[in-house]
Amino acid sequence: MDITGLIRKLLRSREVIRCGLGTRQWRELTLAYLRFRKLQFPYVVGFRDATSLCIADHSELTTVWHVYFGLEYTLRRQYQTIIDVGAHIGAFSVWIATKCPSAKVLAIEPFPSTFVQLQANIDRNTLTNRVKCVSFAASSTDGVLQFDSSPEIHSYSRSSVLTIQPFQSIDIEARSLQHLLETSGFDRVDLLKIDIEGDEYDLLLNSKVEVLRRCREIVVEYHGLNDARFPQQPADIMKRMLEIGYEMQTP
Repeated sequence: MDITGLIRKLLRSREVIRCGLGTRQWRELTLAYLRFRKLQFPYVVGFRDATSLCIADHSELTTVWHVYFGLEYTLRRQYQTIIDVGAHIGAFSVWIATKCPSAKVLAIEPFPSTFVQLQANIDRNTLTNRVKCVSFAASSTDGVLQFDSSPEIHSYSRSSVLTIQPFQSIDIEARSLQHLLETSGFDRVDLLKIDIEGDEYDLLLNSKVEVLRRCREIVVEYHGLNDARFPQQPADIMKRMLEIGYEMQTP
């Protein structure tokens, strides 16, 4: 086994240990995540902290695994105000609201069917008093964006940035970051989490500097590295954020 394969195996074993610590369902979830068995969907993942998430397919299991057991996000401090842009089915929102029990969260998910799942997962965890869900696309300006509505696209991959056919698209209302901050009711945002399948370029490169500076910390998952379909690259985001005054940190 080469060194890369060894590192991957060690990392995977750590994830399995975290899964065992996090849920009594660790055996079947691990086997399902590794595709050694199939789950019957919809499936409810129950955690040892009494929270749970209802998932609809294997891709959503992957999302939950990455957030809860893969440590995709790091809790750096006890955040009080959080905006989850690209909330998907609510894995991050439920996780962060549980880790920060006094925090308020604005969860933003644009695609209608996924938004229904998001709201249901927030409801099932009785978090509606602290997590507010809104169904908009995040953009640098208010308007309308076309999203891929092809049935074969996984819910976490729905995008407004790739070339799509009219019969495979759906119009989604878009709201600027400034509008979303006003919707949140937060004077300042402790944590802005962004995972929006390529639209992070528009949001971070074109939003007003004074709006971005209202966010104390920004965590962004970037897409399209060395992909010709994306005119910008992660280096463009890094350059602008450094110019604004942010410090760059890697996970």
